[in-house]
Amino acid sequence: MEDGSTERSAQCPMCAESIKVEAIICKHCGSDTHNIVTEEEGTFVRVRLKASDKVYNGDIYVPPNVRRVSDMLNDRRSFVLMANTTEEALNRELSIGFVAINKTAIEWVRDKSVVESECCELKSESIFQSESNNKQ
Repeated sequence: MEDGSTERSAQCPMCAESIKVEAIICKHCGSDTHNIVTEEEGTFVRVRLKASDKVYNGDIYVPPNVRRVSDMLNDRRSFVLMANTTEEALNRELSIGFVAINKTAIEWVRDKSVVESECCELKSESIFQSESNNKQ
């Protein structure tokens, strides 16, 4: 880069021109650039997901060019890929490992870390309330 900037660039998959990694649309040909693979690594987000009357716990890969899980769920791909997945059964969790779930079958998705922290907050509040009621 001639101007000495440290902006990272990638190659457009359609026209092979150099574009910024953060670009959503190529300024040269107008193609969608969401699926450009960069050297940067994405992250795995632990989620709880309900689809087709089944509840799954697993890790969804969020690519580096996507900011949130919801953005990934609303992209053009038809399936969500989950790793380290378990299916909630009646009294236990069944280990599945890897599963591809059709996005049209998904009823809801929750961030597992948020659900667990809210659960802990609710438990601590109810314990505090019951202790204060016993003192009165």
